[in-house]
Amino acid sequence: MTDHEQLERAIPASVRTVLLAGPPTDRVRSLCTTLHRADAETDLLVVTYTREPSEYLADLDDGAVGDVVVISVGDTAPGGDEEGVTTRQVDAPADLTQLGIEIGDALEGREQVSVCFDSLTTTLQYADYTDVYEFLHAVTGRLRAADTRTHAHINPIAHDDQVLAGLSTLFDARVELLGGELSVETRPLRAGSRNV
Repeated sequence: MTDHEQLERAIPASVRTVLLAGPPTDRVRSLCTTLHRADAETDLLVVTYTREPSEYLADLDDGAVGDVVVISVGDTAPGGDEEGVTTRQVDAPADLTQLGIEIGDALEGREQVSVCFDSLTTTLQYADYTDVYEFLHAVTGRLRAADTRTHAHINPIAHDDQVLAGLSTLFDARVELLGGELSVETRPLRAGSRNV
């Protein structure tokens, strides 16, 4: 079974937030593309600390998504809008308030969106765990309420179990790629909620 097939079977459509735990490899980028579950009607919003906007387009099939918006954080200067990509900039990597504002502005007026945070490991290099946790709690709650699909990358090798366990509580599912093995855990259905 391919990674794509495993994710399609293991993650119900009702899941809105996924923590993608794995080292930054081509296989994880492929999982990222699968988690978007995007189509021509879906806009893509990417928050990145390290990759160029054009790299996200290269990972997608032509016509596979609607608009692509990339919020570049810190030194990853977008260098102006590239064809097919709208770029926004947050200069200070530790400024989670400004990042939240940029995310809100980028979502304004969009109906069907898939969001990617790439990556929480880098975010935690600039902001402390408590601030990142509170930021994610607020943002994932807002995105879930807007029925937006969201996934966040994290490199589990760079964090202790307590950090991973704490952040995992904010997501409906956790996909982990470690030692070549892919595992998927989803949280049980909450009464009165559409989310798993």
